[in-house]
Amino acid sequence: MAHIDGDPLTDVTPAWFITAVDGLSEGTLRVQFVGDCCGDGPDAEQRLIAGVARGDWDLGWVGTRAFAGAGVDALAPLTAPFLIDSYTLEKAVLKSPVAGRMAAAVSRAHVDGLTLMPGLLQRPITSDAALLTRADWDGVRFQVSPSERSAEAVAALGARPAQLGARERDDRLADGGLRGLEGALTTQTREPRVPDPRIALNEVLSPRISALIAAPGKVKAEDAEVLRRAAGTIISRTGELAKVDADAVTAICAAGGRFALAAPEDLASIVFATRGVLAAVADAEPFPGQLEAIRDLKHTTAPEPLPRVPDSCRD
Repeated sequence: MAHIDGDPLTDVTPAWFITAVDGLSEGTLRVQFVGDCCGDGPDAEQRLIAGVARGDWDLGWVGTRAFAGAGVDALAPLTAPFLIDSYTLEKAVLKSPVAGRMAAAVSRAHVDGLTLMPGLLQRPITSDAALLTRADWDGVRFQVSPSERSAEAVAALGARPAQLGARERDDRLADGGLRGLEGALTTQTREPRVPDPRIALNEVLSPRISALIAAPGKVKAEDAEVLRRAAGTIISRTGELAKVDADAVTAICAAGGRFALAAPEDLASIVFATRGVLAAVADAEPFPGQLEAIRDLKHTTAPEPLPRVPDSCRD
């Protein structure tokens, strides 16, 4: 199973999935994690999709954000800025009919879409000071996910989006050429990247929802059924990702990182600044109403509490 990360515990749900497949199949079906599958650079996820389409790997675990670059716009609502901002909402979306339609749509990229999978919430992680107001974003050079919509959202906030390869990203974070990045909290525990990290805990830019894809004709029907059943157990565990975040907060705090909360009015101003990006996502939808369906779920789904932060680690 191809994945762009070198460490399966940076994006923890693939490791859960591999264990679940082994258990459900009683060891008769094994999934091997192939990390760092596709080289460096912002187009690594497109190379992963193309490699699975060619049959280089039987399976791929790839961010849904990547499919717009492969000519599939149907999955864009999943990573629309500031929309899915809790694990309760993420789970509700993945269990809704919207998820099934989106998983099927990846066939336009010449792969089989088995299912969508949950992932960690991504927040702005910056050096020296958290980005708590709309004005704080002005002029900041900021690494975003390899997605056109992510770049548009950050630009709408007044920042300068960058989409660098992993090595150049880390070099620029170290020398100050980048102020911060969009990332899960685990990126600061498994592979610390941002020096002197300051994190706006209640600003969730997007979730790292992924698609489990298969090379056409490479996975037998009975094996695909086991994979889907295993995926279902992981979706049911989506809420456990909040504990992963809580553990990451503890580790980041111990290493000197600090957390802050945007005031409600400032958070509302930040979200409002990206409204044009949501409108563009809605206009490009091949299946109208998906974005609205997620909004409806958001109105009826109570978010889980934010991770607890010790007073000593608050800015």
